[in-house]
Amino acid sequence: VVLSNIYLTAFDRWLLASFPRSIHRLQRFVDDAFLINKKTAHDSIVRTLNSWNPSIVWEVTGRGNEVSFLDLSSYPLKN
Repeated sequence: VVLSNIYLTAFDRWLLASFPRSIHRLQRFVDDAFLINKKTAHDSIVRTLNSWNPSIVWEVTGRGNEVSFLDLSSYPLKN
């Protein structure tokens, strides 16, 4: 787990540097990531995620108003 955290921390930094104005929030728990980004950059971010290392494939499991992460469902706050 320690080596994977070191490896993926480098990946997180690379991703945030690649999209400094498009990624609002990136949280990680081991090999799961929670990402909040601008809708207009979504497809580009997913392509970038999957281009970094061919042995790592990122899967989008939530989009829009409901996102599941680690068996929790998240919804945006309504004003």
